[in-house]
Amino acid sequence: MDYKTLRYPGHYSWVEEMIANLTGEKNLISALQAVMENRVPHLEEDRIVLYAAVEGKDPTGMLQRREISKMILPQEVGKHTLRAIQTTTAAPLLQAAQLLLETSPGGVILQSQIDPLSFLTGQFIQPVYGAPGLFNR
Repeated sequence: MDYKTLRYPGHYSWVEEMIANLTGEKNLISALQAVMENRVPHLEEDRIVLYAAVEGKDPTGMLQRREISKMILPQEVGKHTLRAIQTTTAAPLLQAAQLLLETSPGGVILQSQIDPLSFLTGQFIQPVYGAPGLFNR
């Protein structure tokens, strides 16, 4: 599986430059956040481009590749419009929490131990990412 994020050209060099200019700060994260909030405009109409590819051999030994892509836009949640980055961040966390609360597992639970079908058909995931069948293309 391959996972990447897309950034605007110059994103990483800008962040590196900002961090280099903040070397004397006691709390680098807070200082960087303050700089970003002052210099980077808030964007309400964002979009998330989701692309996933999985490659491997099937049971017969034939090399297979599956790819999906999806664009996620801001969504209404109750009386609020959440940006795409907010919904794609919050939905999986909420879904995992709900599944753990409903199944009451004991001890430490790894992400890989959560049932994929229950997760993908959950009430928080489907409105953001769509039905599980859309992931099988």
